Amino acid sequence: MASAVKPKHVFGWWDWDAETPAMVNRVTGERVAFRGVFQDPDLVAFDESWLRFDYEHPELSFPLLVEERQAEKPREKGKVVWRIDYSQSHDLLKREGGGSDLRPSYGVWRRVDDCVVDALACWPQDNSVAQKAVSLLRLEGGWLNGVWSKKMHRTETCLVRPTELQLDDEDYNSWLLPLDALPPSPFEFHDVVPRRIGRENWRIGNPVLLDGLEFDDAERGFGPKLPPNVNLTGLEGRTVYLLSRDNQRLLYPYYGDTELKSGSGHWQSWFKMLYVDELAVMSSSARPTKRSSQGAMWQFSLFGKGLGLRSTNADAAFFVRSREVFAPIPSRPLWLKVRWGVADGWSSWDGSHARNPDWLKDLSLVRADGLTLSEGYRGGRWVARVSTSIRKVSGQRLQEPF
Repeated sequence: MASAVKPKHVFGWWDWDAETPAMVNRVTGERVAFRGVFQDPDLVAFDESWLRFDYEHPELSFPLLVEERQAEKPREKGKVVWRIDYSQSHDLLKREGGGSDLRPSYGVWRRVDDCVVDALACWPQDNSVAQKAVSLLRLEGGWLNGVWSKKMHRTETCLVRPTELQLDDEDYNSWLLPLDALPPSPFEFHDVVPRRIGRENWRIGNPVLLDGLEFDDAERGFGPKLPPNVNLTGLEGRTVYLLSRDNQRLLYPYYGDTELKSGSGHWQSWFKMLYVDELAVMSSSARPTKRSSQGAMWQFSLFGKGLGLRSTNADAAFFVRSREVFAPIPSRPLWLKVRWGVADGWSSWDGSHARNPDWLKDLSLVRADGLTLSEGYRGGRWVARVSTSIRKVSGQRLQEPF
């Protein structure tokens, strides 16, 4: 039952209902309520600290089991982490009569995730729920590239220094993903297949541009334009790329370079990436970091002046906003769509021997162990310091949705 006490404003579209306690989204009507310490030997270990939250909306209620723990990595020493376990949360939902499916549907999971990550990342520090200020969210389980994985690991940064926010950064939009939404068609990896054995036969161009693609500033990848009727299947044999099974989404590195980083004197290798779906076209930068024996974590810098819309007939919730001083920003629904599109695709990047002969050694198309995406929304406001990291688990078998 809603509190009779007027909620206190926290940040953006989030208000704090201290009586419940709960975070209340005054735009969408969603709530994330704290229900207390959770102890159940059938679901969680007795020597771990677990909390229960509930996602609440007139269309859906969903329990969330959240482990509170100290961060383990040296750079995070002293920080508190909240770890959301979606598989255990769904098991609790089933036990309370919420269905018998093996996993939450894509639409249900996305609806809950879009809200809960935002709410917990903005959770006020002066409250009695957490032991101390929470600085990171870790999430176990989720949908990625068309399949459900119990062991998908994700990290989200918490909020926020309000003094760093800029004017014209809000998108208080009541759009919600439909609960019956299906996962988008999954990406498939397409490598260059040389006709003969030999290093020179793995050669690719630099750049390799999709037919019909134009830029306002091609050198920097600003202002991309791609008509809605362009065929996305024309890269076979020209380069390495990711294409969805329905041929509606495309992701690939179209240009590679190595430049001297100002200030440090170090050389840095990076790629220009092109992402396309039925609604958007985006040029972004990415580079491999934290290399392992199998591949590397890839760091993406998305949006800014590299994002454009392909269609003028899109839902009004999906738009790019120009700003007087700063780079344009996507609406929150468009940000979510493109962010998950890039995550779907690059999580399936298997790596390739293909390269351009002008590339330096470090500029290589190594396999993706995972990816980090920078910038995004918190509380309906654009925040430059937001980041999302998704790591694949080697050997983890993904569960087909049907």
